[in-house]
Amino acid sequence: MTLKDAFRQDELPDLLADLSHVIDMVDGWALRNESIDYDLAMYAASLIARIANKANPQ
Repeated sequence: MTLKDAFRQDELPDLLADLSHVIDMVDGWALRNESIDYDLAMYAASLIARIANKANPQ
């Protein structure tokens, strides 16, 4: 399943923008030794969980 399969077309622009932001945050933590902000880390986790739940709804 792809993101296009899992999400409606009207959801994709915001989802992709949010996902891009999360990728930049993780890059900062992993590659630039930036501090991890709890709230942003939880936001990243919830976004990934949302994608996972769409890919494998239970």
